Amino acid sequence: VGSTPLSGRTLSAGRLLMRVKTQDGLSARVPLHLRPGESRIIELALPKSRDVPPGFLLVAGGRFIFGGDDAAPGAAPPRDLDISSFCITRQPVTWDEYFEFLEDLIAVGGDVTPHLPRTRSGPVVVVEDHLVRWRPGFEVPKSAPVRFVSLGDAYAYADWLGRRLGVSIRLPTEEEWEYAAGGVDGRPFAWGSRFVPGLADTRRRGVRGPASVHDFADDESPFGMRSVSGGVREWTQSAAQELGRVLIKGGSFRAYPEQCRIGARATCAVDLTHQTIGI
Repeated sequence: VGSTPLSGRTLSAGRLLMRVKTQDGLSARVPLHLRPGESRIIELALPKSRDVPPGFLLVAGGRFIFGGDDAAPGAAPPRDLDISSFCITRQPVTWDEYFEFLEDLIAVGGDVTPHLPRTRSGPVVVVEDHLVRWRPGFEVPKSAPVRFVSLGDAYAYADWLGRRLGVSIRLPTEEEWEYAAGGVDGRPFAWGSRFVPGLADTRRRGVRGPASVHDFADDESPFGMRSVSGGVREWTQSAAQELGRVLIKGGSFRAYPEQCRIGARATCAVDLTHQTIGI
């Protein structure tokens, strides 16, 4: 619709998406939900493109209704919230990226044993000659989301990535995750109002784990966050009411449609590692 500043523009009511590009190359998406006869003033304070870390996308702040989806298991009560702008990774952390974290920790003499992805029967990876390898019989695509990691592992990875990129990195709150996943119009799924089989990596028969994060391109939020309703569920930093438990968000490759709704949430013990939970 032109270059800023814009004034006096009339747009059709409904779900809209503005795409903004700054002179230095930063791209941002700004979802809107306009009702008939509504007027809106929009101000965006955008960072320099160099201030958005590689692999991250900008989520422009705004107002939205958090929770309130009665069809979503564990959904929070509805609340009007103002969210400040933040950056979030475009997709879940992959095995390849997590291996890089472990091998960097090995290179500086750190103890990687506490952070090896693991099931009840032991780690699913081994360390040989300062390199991380799959445990025999477990091989999966390295571009798939990392799994079998605890909340402490997620915090350690975020801290390592922050030091590497020279910025402060943390896990999202459940409110930030839900806003980045659905935008401002209250949609229950990243792509819209109803579940559509095949759009997300979920309930595929005969699979042992999630697909590559580069697959299922339709499972993308209005802001551009991928693997919202499928793939793996993700740790947040939001504590649950029960002591020693936190909230996880998102669908997974084993989830049923109602579990894939953006408002769905579950609580997990902080030391849990599971085949459907990643970062």
